Amino acid sequence: MTPALRTVGVAILLGSLSIPAIAQDKDKADKAFRDGIDARGEQKWTVVADNMRQAIAERSAESKEKVAGRIGRLLRGGNEYLPHYYLGEALFRMGDCLGAVDAWAESERQGVVKTARADFYKQIRDGYQSCEQKGVLSSDRFAAMQRDALKAVTESAALVADFDKQAQANLETWRAEAGLREQYDRIAKDMQTAREKLKAATQSRNSKDLGDAVSAAEGIRPALASLDSGFKAAVICVLRAIRTLPREALGIAGRSVGRPVRGSGLANTAARGVGSSR
Repeated sequence: MTPALRTVGVAILLGSLSIPAIAQDKDKADKAFRDGIDARGEQKWTVVADNMRQAIAERSAESKEKVAGRIGRLLRGGNEYLPHYYLGEALFRMGDCLGAVDAWAESERQGVVKTARADFYKQIRDGYQSCEQKGVLSSDRFAAMQRDALKAVTESAALVADFDKQAQANLETWRAEAGLREQYDRIAKDMQTAREKLKAATQSRNSKDLGDAVSAAEGIRPALASLDSGFKAAVICVLRAIRTLPREALGIAGRSVGRPVRGSGLANTAARGVGSSR
């Protein structure tokens, strides 16, 4: 046999070997799916979820092709292969809205459920509404609210950073204003809260976490405006006091008031918070 024919023969052999492997994966998926459907009829939701996860691991793509049940083999019946939908249904019945929403979102993304089973698609939409009432948002709603929350946190952090530049440019005045620094500490704490809530929402998809992030971020703005006003007034007072000093003292005092600061870190908390939420 020539090398060329030998190569062709090996390729054909390997190709023929892959066909049974694919068929075997399908058989495993169908069996797990069938077992899950049987458990669904008995409302054994944990068993349904376990079997649907196994079916997904073997064959993730949903299909209009029906998998016959044990009795249905003779009657040519069965259920469309929709393991993500059934997993979502089982998790929903178990009270796991977050897991249900994730599974249903994948079923929707693949698109088969909408065309193959309009009744199931309606149940998905109804399930989303029910979960939202419990605080767990659908993927679309979460994405929209997350954008709003991120915008609020980012804008507030930018305002904090602007104030930080003022404080850095007038360090001696800033150090002398203990009351203003206490105000800033409270603002920094609120900024940290906004960051943490935004991060938590990424895990929980919870509308309350997103709402808390927005509330904390927006609450910073009036507090920061008050702080900014007070600090500017303090700087003006210092400048006025400098004008009354003897000529020989003006050079020293002027250098103290306007001395730039390296690494004061006043806005570091806010900046880190926004960066980690992206």
